[in-house]
Amino acid sequence: MKKKVFLITVLLTAVILTAGCGTQSTPAPQPAESEAVEAVSPATEAQTADAQTEVEAVEEDGTEETASAEYEDPSGLPTYTYTGTEDYLDVISEYMVTEYAKKYPEQVSVFIPYSIVVETDDSNPDDILVYGEYALYGYDLRNTTLIRICGARNGGIFHLQKADDGTVTVVKAELPETDDETEKLFSSARNAYDKIKSLTDEDFTEARATAIAEYVNTNGLHIDQWQDALQPPVVVLNAPEPKETDEFYTFESPKGYSLTYDLREILLDEKMDIYGKIDEDNPNTGTFLVVEKWASADPETVLKDEMKKFNVTDAEITDATIGNDLACITTQFQLDQDNGESDYYIGYAIPMGDDTLCVWLETIYQEGVNEMTMDDLAQLFAPMLKSFRLN
Repeated sequence: MKKKVFLITVLLTAVILTAGCGTQSTPAPQPAESEAVEAVSPATEAQTADAQTEVEAVEEDGTEETASAEYEDPSGLPTYTYTGTEDYLDVISEYMVTEYAKKYPEQVSVFIPYSIVVETDDSNPDDILVYGEYALYGYDLRNTTLIRICGARNGGIFHLQKADDGTVTVVKAELPETDDETEKLFSSARNAYDKIKSLTDEDFTEARATAIAEYVNTNGLHIDQWQDALQPPVVVLNAPEPKETDEFYTFESPKGYSLTYDLREILLDEKMDIYGKIDEDNPNTGTFLVVEKWASADPETVLKDEMKKFNVTDAEITDATIGNDLACITTQFQLDQDNGESDYYIGYAIPMGDDTLCVWLETIYQEGVNEMTMDDLAQLFAPMLKSFRLN
């Protein structure tokens, strides 16, 4: 049964792009609410695989097809515009936002690119070559925090053309997916390639933090933090510390419930209704709260069917309450693994008209890594469960 917790980890972190990786990812599609959906059913597992390849990497000819409809910002945030003074980054940034942003999911509030240019060859105005590391990240705005939900960073070459009147346009963007492809692309520009390879994580973080701060300050926005999956929020450069009330976000789920959680402790995948515990030192503790919706008005049957998937038949089911005294039933059980680890589960089944909502708390106990007990698991998510409401 370790597979379930592991796959949830994959789902929640599918939007994360590790340093140096050149792939682009999106959250998995949300299953239809009219069906009984397991948090990680075979269908969901297939959706995860699709999600990791759904957004194609930037093609070298820069002419791949995109959706016919223009991207519309759902949050009302202004579109990013480069405000720096470095040559050519205004047109490169605009190109990344307008062209590649069309591939990303609808819940993105704003796309903020950043670029580190290592060399420029503008000896030929018809083919100006700009060598560097280029990143485009999409963020969802939750209260005053930008949550990164998708993105890519690639080393590559932008080909630009300068007209007689001085107007510069992007002709082509070559942004390979792998290190081998990047090295091959830079075969005739080895010096530029070596400069890119010498860039550090600190260089990327500094460039990204600067781009976010410039966007926030230029537009006079009340945004004071940005955050990566399963990592604590980072305060925007020169911004005041966020208000305590802004650290708590209430998610109104299409599944018919709402939950309030602390952005400093929990990260949410809104498409999958998966809430993951943030641990800066060890992000892979497998500690989650997952909400599933079942098309059944019998909570006990739903809970027993869920338990059968773990080959659990003897766990006690008792009456309980959740949120503002909503009647429900609950169970808990422990699954021991051959490698000495244990999976802890606490489940709640809440009647909701003709449907039932299941709320699962789960964690992987691993000595020396994550020693959270069953009681610790319950206490961690207790404030969230207290805020649970049916819409």
